[in-house]
Amino acid sequence: MSDKTKTGSSQHQPSPLAGNSPQKRVAEGRWGGQHLRLDVSADGAEFEFDCAHGRLTGPLTLTNGRFTATGTYVRERGRVVMDDSEEGQRVYFKGEVDGSRMTLSFSLAEDGSEAETFTLTHGAEARLFKCK
Repeated sequence: MSDKTKTGSSQHQPSPLAGNSPQKRVAEGRWGGQHLRLDVSADGAEFEFDCAHGRLTGPLTLTNGRFTATGTYVRERGRVVMDDSEEGQRVYFKGEVDGSRMTLSFSLAEDGSEAETFTLTHGAEARLFKCK
């Protein structure tokens, strides 16, 4: 058996591994930045933009520090309460994680065209400017 985790020191560091799976995942918890908040859990993530929100389904599994995910994107107009029954449109995310920093691109097109890119920090609050 070989240990495929990178080690920078002799101390054992906790890693975001799922069970006995050799695949790493995006660290759970809040990731925040300008105009975007991402709350990652074992089952996926919920996200909130200034004027939209949605969910990513399935664990965010990392391959060489990168991940892709799909989910549902719901545009907001004024005050909105999240509801599991909301229907939205499909959204595509691509991300790269380096320590506590994430670069995240999202697009409403499967080919990634017209993508917007955000920089998020694990444990940071988002700066959202909600629609009125």
